[in-house]
Formats: sequence, structure tokens, C-alpha cells
Amino acid sequence: MSKEIDRVLEEANVLQTTTQKFPTEMTGVCITAEKVTDFGTQIETLRNKDATFHDSKQQVSQKSGEQRSVIADVIKLFQRVKNAADIAFVDDPVALKAYRLSIKPTTAASKIITSLAHLKESATANKDVLIQSGMKPADLDEMDTLISSLTESENNQEDSKHVRTTHRLEMGAMVKEINKTMFIIRKAAAIAFQDKPEILQQFKPVTRKKSSVKTETTTETTTTTTTETNP
Repeated sequence: MSKEIDRVLEEANVLQTTTQKFPTEMTGVCITAEKVTDFGTQIETLRNKDATFHDSKQQVSQKSGEQRSVIADVIKLFQRVKNAADIAFVDDPVALKAYRLSIKPTTAASKIITSLAHLKESATANKDVLIQSGMKPADLDEMDTLISSLTESENNQEDSKHVRTTHRLEMGAMVKEINKTMFIIRKAAAIAFQDKPEILQQFKPVTRKKSSVKTETTTETTTTTTTETNP
């Protein structure tokens, strides 16, 4: 979306400058100085919303990084307790099942929190034998800490995603408003400069949407291939 925003901003800036060059003619077709000023405000608003959106994207990345760090600590703790359980219940496969919980870096945080709570319950019930097999008493306290940390990081990440979505929608709405304004200005210019094509040319788009570029490239490629095939 960033490239599209850049394109719209470039297009709008050029059109605003062109419109300001012909104040009398454009006022005659209802594009007043006030409307041109409002157009400039729209452009500045979109620029600010674009910056805000990028900030919110950075926040999501930051929160995701924090969550990955917590999950890495959870995986280490799981492994320590599971290793102790392998020793403690080497001859008791039924008891060992309670510690056969699968956690990966890609596992959903909600599932990790649930699994960690189950591990805490099993480890607490067999605390003495697990400690004798290598688990540290502090591991039980760390489980509570990690459950709390992971829950908090998950909430923070979801909040940052909601903020990012809100900013993206606001930015998209402003793009629509600017495109509508540019459409109106160009239609007004078509009236004002109907008999002056050299001036009207200045109001035409100076950039192309990505879809237009792709279509043109495909057409050129097809033409080249046909030429080579037919001697």
C-alpha cells in the first residue's frame, strides 16, 4: 500500500500546483481558492496518516518481537521440566503423558498459555519427585511469571494490530477523498480549458497505477514474442 500512497500523494501535489496556476479560470468552474486550500489540507492529512500508519506497523513488529522472546523462554522452561519428567517417570508412561506437551515458536500464544497452565498443575502435583530429578524449585515460580508475561504480550500485540487496522482504514478513506477531489478538479478543468488542449494537458495524471503498468508490460511482452515467432 505504501507505493500506492506515494503515487496518490505525488499525483495530488502536482495537480494542486497546476490548479493554483489558473485561479481565475478554475474559480469560473467552481474550483475556488477555498476548495484548493481544502485540497491541500487533504494532502497533508493523508501524509500524516501515512506516517501514523507506519508507526503503528512498527509497534506491531515490536510487540511481536517481545512476544517471541517470551515464547522462547517458555520453550526452554518446558524442555527443562520435560527432561526432569523423563527421568522421574521413566518407568511410568501414564504419568509421563502429562508432560508430553508440544510447544513450538509458531504455536499460538493462547495455546501456549493453556499448555503452560497444565504443565504448572502437573509439575506442582509432582514437585518433590521432579526436583529430585533436576527441576529447580524456581521453575514453578517462573511458570506463573511466564503465564503473566505471555498473556500481557498477547494483549499488547492484539491491541497494536487493532490500532494498525484502524489507521489503515483511515488512510484508505482519505485516499478515496483525494481521488474524488482530483476527479472533480480534472472535470472542471475539462470545462474551463475545452478549447485549450495545451493547458488541459497539464491537468492529466502524471503517474500510473500499478495495475496499469502491469497490463502495459504484459502487452509489450506478448507483442515481442509474436514478432519473434513470425519471421
